[in-house]
Amino acid sequence: MSGNVSVDSFGETSFGYFVFYVTIFLGISLIIIGGNCVIIVTVLRHRDLQQPCNYFIASLAASDLVFGIIYPIYNLGHLRDSIITRFLASRVVCEGLITAVQWIEMNSAYHLVAITVNRYIAIVRPLRYHVYLTSRRAMVTICVIWLTTLATSTAIYSTSEKDHGETEACRYELIFTETQSIVLTLLSGVIPLSIMVVLYSIIARIARKHIRDIGACCSSDFLKTGKHHIFWREMRSTLTVSLLVGYFAFVWIPHCIYIVYSSACQCYISPYIRLSSRMLVYTNNAINIFIYAGRIHLFRKLAVKDVKQCCSCCYVTK
Repeated sequence: MSGNVSVDSFGETSFGYFVFYVTIFLGISLIIIGGNCVIIVTVLRHRDLQQPCNYFIASLAASDLVFGIIYPIYNLGHLRDSIITRFLASRVVCEGLITAVQWIEMNSAYHLVAITVNRYIAIVRPLRYHVYLTSRRAMVTICVIWLTTLATSTAIYSTSEKDHGETEACRYELIFTETQSIVLTLLSGVIPLSIMVVLYSIIARIARKHIRDIGACCSSDFLKTGKHHIFWREMRSTLTVSLLVGYFAFVWIPHCIYIVYSSACQCYISPYIRLSSRMLVYTNNAINIFIYAGRIHLFRKLAVKDVKQCCSCCYVTK
């Protein structure tokens, strides 16, 4: 690539765009891979964290970790005039990459839905929470999410009638029709977000009622009882999950607007706008570690302990 700024048929500029492209994805990828590895290892290593809700968090981290690896590779296929791009743009590789990206995007979204349902049960049916959600049921639900999202993404791709043949770049626009792109956006973003918003509206309404009832009819002695502390512990956990859901909405709404507009408009869109839309969705896979570690003291304490032990072992080995 030369240092001159030139625009190809996909709208990407040459050297400056390439540097911007690689820097953004490399930086976010390092955070996603490192941070989600910490979450998975910390939950698996410590029995105090091995609870149904944390199993969902660990599985979400595994999904984000996979996405952190394959999504930058897929995005390298957007750039032209390189050996890597020509390999990624080959039909078999490109089809596999795009199907995997759509699968993991959908998988992450429905993990958040499952975590939201978990919080809904904990707040709305607190006395039955441990009956409804056992570790076994959590594991079964996690397996179902992974398998059904894989089947759905594969089925949507297999119904494509678009004859794309060999292309110069690996991009979903060249694989999926406009209808399929909108369906995938609905399944990956709009539908799970709508479910989460409805459930959190119910959670917020019931939580406010519980708080008013506690303040109106309960003595100061009651506020020190286990029931009160259990309620506020569940509320703190719910707030943590609500931050994850809120950020999901923050990144997916602009992306959904972009997908619908680009499909309907069929006009030139700045490559920097297109990259910013994808980059924003990509950061959703990095936010888990910051919210989870920032809100849960026990996890933060155990994670720091594990990281220090790992660093100590590496230092001694050297």
